[in-house]
Amino acid sequence: MIRALCSLMISLALAASASSMAFQIKAGKQAKEIVVRGHVVCLGEAGQPSTACAEGAHRFGLQTSGNKLYSFLSTDSMAEMFEDPAVRGLVLQITGNPAGDNRLEIIKVLSVHDGKLFDIFYFCDVCNITAYAPGPCACCRKELELKETPAPETE
Repeated sequence: MIRALCSLMISLALAASASSMAFQIKAGKQAKEIVVRGHVVCLGEAGQPSTACAEGAHRFGLQTSGNKLYSFLSTDSMAEMFEDPAVRGLVLQITGNPAGDNRLEIIKVLSVHDGKLFDIFYFCDVCNITAYAPGPCACCRKELELKETPAPETE
């Protein structure tokens, strides 16, 4: 009985230590985050801004007011919201993890109006479902509506 209790205590101690290490790794990863503002643009085959944004699979980037261009990872599901021309027309603030060669993995997308930040998302008022990509509601198939709500103040 004592041996089993000791084994249990050692297991719990190791699990707590492992979760503490995972938290430290996450916290270290967050230190790499960058925040950029600009407009989303469609990218051509060469990765340069393109005026043509035809329907279908796209590559998108964020062009800052200083003309720096960040592209988004092709596997980033958060970039699906940029298929919507209404979102591409907004000034956006994007928080992301750098992925080399001016590429970003998106963490958070906010719109900017008069210097104030707004959360942007798609919403179905029938089913009360929130999504981060345009299209039909997964439940009732009604087209999702783009919404902007004031973002919480950060310290």
